[in-house]
Amino acid sequence: MLEQQPRMEILMQYMKALEQEDIQTANRIVGMIGSDVQLKNAISEISTIYEQENSKSTVPPRKTQLLPGKIRVVIIEGNPLVRAGIRLMLSESPDIEIVGEATSYLDGLKLLQEKPPNVALIDIDLVGVHGMELTRLLQQSDNLVRSIILGNYKDTETVLSAFAIGADSYCMKDIEYNHLLEAIHITHSGKTWIDPAVARIVLDTARTRPFVTGSTSEIQDNIQFVEETAKSYNLTQRETQVLQFVVAGKKNAEIAEELKITLGTVKSHIGNLYIKLGTNDRIHAVLYALRIGLVPLE
Repeated sequence: MLEQQPRMEILMQYMKALEQEDIQTANRIVGMIGSDVQLKNAISEISTIYEQENSKSTVPPRKTQLLPGKIRVVIIEGNPLVRAGIRLMLSESPDIEIVGEATSYLDGLKLLQEKPPNVALIDIDLVGVHGMELTRLLQQSDNLVRSIILGNYKDTETVLSAFAIGADSYCMKDIEYNHLLEAIHITHSGKTWIDPAVARIVLDTARTRPFVTGSTSEIQDNIQFVEETAKSYNLTQRETQVLQFVVAGKKNAEIAEELKITLGTVKSHIGNLYIKLGTNDRIHAVLYALRIGLVPLE
């Protein structure tokens, strides 16, 4: 059922069908959406844009960018100086639009409802309620907003916790202009970005954590969860195994020896992983494993 697939995956399938002029597949996707109002609205918007683009010319339809325009960003930050600095930096970017600002959890929640952005920058230390709670709520709402945590903390537990609850990216508040733009664009594209200041710490710590611990029944439950989760993300059993060894810090040759496969096969699996995870390095592969539950927090 389409209702069980991630919204972004459904939208990508729909856009691909339109680009390939496969109207039958596009209509089939629309007919199988079910009662998801927000997804219906998103597909309706994509369809309208597609029709407008193709009506401008009598030549056969060509591949077009179906979601044009600026990246809509909201800044939910309690520190006025930090908020002003981010506003100043983003105001210099022609493809980013700041649609609103908030200073607290409640104001941020209201802002997200009234002016839904593409990307939300969320202070980890919001007044009243921790910024991670807002991120968790945003994740549970199953909408298309991507989140970037703004933090002052470089400790691994904080960063890992942020990703575990569903944050898409993590930035330090003293981030440089170019890195902030990079973080927003990468996050908006559906990928994960992590501040270089904490990336290595996270990778080293994640490698020390076992994938499966506990009693026999707990281990079996964990294995079943990993298998089901990996399947939902289109990872094969072998790719899941390779990903686990990558997180454990194993080199390609060591993975080949452990799995009794050739070095070339390992490289092929890692290449496929990078494509499916939308990344090109091991640090972000580790973060992905964390977000889908393959790396436990404790």
